[in-house]
Amino acid sequence: MNEKLVLTDEEFENFKRDWDNGRYGASSQDVSHLVATVESLKTSNDALVALVKLANKAKAETAKLVEECDEDMISAQKRENKLKEEVESLRWKFMAQSVVLAGLKEDNA
Repeated sequence: MNEKLVLTDEEFENFKRDWDNGRYGASSQDVSHLVATVESLKTSNDALVALVKLANKAKAETAKLVEECDEDMISAQKRENKLKEEVESLRWKFMAQSVVLAGLKEDNA
């Protein structure tokens, strides 16, 4: 039963008219509206995909900046600790020199 359905021009026009009048459940206006809605949804979906990609890129760049900031803070903390050690060393040297100077003053007095 491999018969082909062949419509005459008149049958096709009748079918088309009946379709447009909603006899088969949807008019051509309904179909056009559905097509427009699908296209609109596709455009919206494309925009959302682009926004998600942009958000992911921003997230990655932010993570990179946070990592760089963390590295800078660690480096700054190391420099601060080194400076504190140098200040403490200089303070002890100053106190030692003060004691030596005080001893020299007593010897000269």
